[in-house]
Amino acid sequence: MKMKRGISLIEILVTVSMIVILLNLSFPALRHYQKEVQLKAVKEDVRTLLIQARNYALNPQISQDSLGNTLEIKNYAVCLENGSTLLIKENINTSACTDGQEISGTKKDYSGEGINIEFLENYGAPDPYKVQAIVFDVTDPLHFYVYNAGGYLNDGNNTGITIKNATSSVLLKINNKGEITEQ
Repeated sequence: MKMKRGISLIEILVTVSMIVILLNLSFPALRHYQKEVQLKAVKEDVRTLLIQARNYALNPQISQDSLGNTLEIKNYAVCLENGSTLLIKENINTSACTDGQEISGTKKDYSGEGINIEFLENYGAPDPYKVQAIVFDVTDPLHFYVYNAGGYLNDGNNTGITIKNATSSVLLKINNKGEITEQ
């Protein structure tokens, strides 16, 4: 008697169909996981920029303008532009962070990733103020200040940072000593 060897076409089709069904079931979970990982990475970037700005304020560097004149460093700020771009600037004086000099290598742009970031002063109050910059002054670098959207410099007590994507959000809070906690 002859033994039949190999697999039939029907067995192959059933196996491939089962694999396709399992992959289709797992893709939504993988996409959600990928967005969560992305959100955590942005949170760590924000935390790193805040610590970096505070460290710059603790150890101010000598800076020069475009003409080579030495500038007195007054502050370092983490600036928020367009709700999705963060960078550190030195010597800012306005709420929009349009002045001051960008510190090379500190710019993080999340505009193409569906990430939205908000700095909020008086977080938890009925009407928190949107903040454009978190400022560390070299004369008192362990405390920080915020420039709100109206252009006013305020003590940064109870400042919250929300980082959102399409599916979820993360909140970082900063106390008036510049300590960062996750909520």
